[in-house]
Amino acid sequence: MNLTRRLIEEAKAFHLKKGDGCDFYHVVMGVAFGSFAVVDKHWKRRLQYLPTPNGVAKVYSGSELDRFVADLEEAVLTLREHKAKR
Repeated sequence: MNLTRRLIEEAKAFHLKKGDGCDFYHVVMGVAFGSFAVVDKHWKRRLQYLPTPNGVAKVYSGSELDRFVADLEEAVLTLREHKAKR
């Protein structure tokens, strides 16, 4: 809902392009049900202004791939440690 609101708010400054409708649904599903998401810089900008806390995935753009890999590796190690304790 908030992402739709964000798109409407920025419609005055940014025009939707062909394919943005499909991108919207891919982004919504990815950030709603995933833990991590890598999106282009335009969708990253849109997602970073969602109200918090929002429970969506951690979102990265292409320029943040090093941070994405580091966070992903940390999550895997945390998961392994948690499983080892059980």
